[in-house]
Amino acid sequence: GEGEGEGEGEGEGEGEGEGEGEGEGEGRLDELAQTLLDGFDTADGNADGLLSFIEARNAAAGLTEADFLTLDVNGNGMLSEGDLREYLRLPAGCFGAITGDASRSVADVFLLLLVALGLALWRQSGPGFKN
Repeated sequence: GEGEGEGEGEGEGEGEGEGEGEGEGEGRLDELAQTLLDGFDTADGNADGLLSFIEARNAAAGLTEADFLTLDVNGNGMLSEGDLREYLRLPAGCFGAITGDASRSVADVFLLLLVALGLALWRQSGPGFKN
């Protein structure tokens, strides 16, 4: 507990430290997710196709409950191979993390098509507004 407190204090005190800390944390979580995915069948002690927090922690040293909840993409309290695959393909980019949620993807496609339609109509009518 105390070590974590000191680390957070240093990170907050130095802007660079905070940014570096976040990046390392994400990389660590990616490694944990990959470790769990690689050893999923072995970690799944009761062979139900899901990992409980205890099963996951036993398979990936250093996994915290907060890590587990982050990796549990669908929020059902268990990790599936699908959760881990979905987490690992999250891109970090200017549009933010895409969670793989179908409604979000449909909304993104709709907005893209709407923008394309707007641009096509604008090009057809010319650069100025005509009455």
